[in-house]
Amino acid sequence: MVFLFSLLLSLFSIQKTLEDLSFLLGQYELVIYKDQPYLFTKQGYYSNLEGELSYTSFRSFPKELEDQPINFVNFIEHKDSIFGIHPGGGHLYKLDGDRLLAVDNSRPHLNQFASVIFSYRDTLFNLGGYGLWNSKSYMTYFDEKSKGWGKMNLGGVEPKNGFSAAQAILLDDVMHIIGGEFTFAHNQKPIKSDMIYRLDIKEKKWLEPFELTQNAFELVLSHIRVPKQVFNFKDRIIRTPKAADPYFYQYDIKNNRIIISQEIKDVFYTDIIPMTFEGKIIEQQKNRNTPEITLQIMSLPSLITQDKVVTLYKTGDKTNMILAGCIVFLIGGLLLYKYQTSRKKITLTRSKLYYLGGSVPIKKSEYFFLVKLAHNRRVENQELLDYFFDQNRSSDLIIKRKNKMVEELSSRIYQEFKKHFFIKAPNRKDKRQAIYLLEKKYKILVEG
Repeated sequence: MVFLFSLLLSLFSIQKTLEDLSFLLGQYELVIYKDQPYLFTKQGYYSNLEGELSYTSFRSFPKELEDQPINFVNFIEHKDSIFGIHPGGGHLYKLDGDRLLAVDNSRPHLNQFASVIFSYRDTLFNLGGYGLWNSKSYMTYFDEKSKGWGKMNLGGVEPKNGFSAAQAILLDDVMHIIGGEFTFAHNQKPIKSDMIYRLDIKEKKWLEPFELTQNAFELVLSHIRVPKQVFNFKDRIIRTPKAADPYFYQYDIKNNRIIISQEIKDVFYTDIIPMTFEGKIIEQQKNRNTPEITLQIMSLPSLITQDKVVTLYKTGDKTNMILAGCIVFLIGGLLLYKYQTSRKKITLTRSKLYYLGGSVPIKKSEYFFLVKLAHNRRVENQELLDYFFDQNRSSDLIIKRKNKMVEELSSRIYQEFKKHFFIKAPNRKDKRQAIYLLEKKYKILVEG
């Protein structure tokens, strides 16, 4: 009767303001629409909460909601209107002036309780949730043509255990789902999640998740496990103070931190969700010794000052191990490449041949021979004979001098390096002649 009487007074009050109203717990719901707060009851809704209240009485109200509290419905701004969604998935309602109308052809499937409901690019989505004795990780969407809910195909590796009762925030087309819990059908015991799951809504693909730090997990476990205990503000998830824990907590995913405010005393009543708009917060306080709630609007930025910072998710362990592994692999690869390159590299000067820190002396005729190998990787036998040609010497003596030079050079190289840098092979064009070839794995660099 007190509640109905307060509503009747609001209809006839000329200058009724938000501070003049009080409601029974569970008999109202707040929603932000076009950056302004609206307050819903089962009989109608209030707007212009910052000034002289405007009240619209419902001319039409869905019958299936008559036996439910108004906050049973999840209200959300979507496509320039206010929509209400059944908490378990299914029925969809739309505010049309003084009517709240059913706009779908579906029935409650009761399979997505405590899910993440959001509007993205003119489409309503319902992600995760609990139903039929276990948690889900799939996403459904409202099909405008069929007026029903369909399942969205998602890529990537989805959370295998599902999630429910988590808090979520959309940042740069990626939905971040923090904490919450998952439940298995065989034991029905909720398990707290220590992950931040990430879903790229634009690409419809699950990304690699983040793992909460121990400090962050403890805070999430006690603070944002129930979605209606927090709200989103300036790309952060904010948990408001309560009697036993009088601090604001800002979950800043972009900067990997949790910002904890200074102590706030006597501000909020435990477990009643506030709403924010344009830097203001609608404070909801339970009146002492009564079941009624009083609402007030106050400045938000002045309340969420910074006092302490905690790291939100891990960037070490897995990430650093992968990075370290890549670095080690890269360094190892470079060293191996350098080693293999050095084993192939032979340096030639006019006086010495260098290889792997060692050297052998080089004569003038040997230098000629090695330069030819360096440039052409081959030396014709006739080229060497021409080099040793002397009209005062016989052909046999010229051949012996050539063979002696080649044999002595090959012997000195093998004694020093235990390698053969060149080989003697038959000339395919003239089988009467030989040819000297540089081994394929070596390269001679000529200096000076």
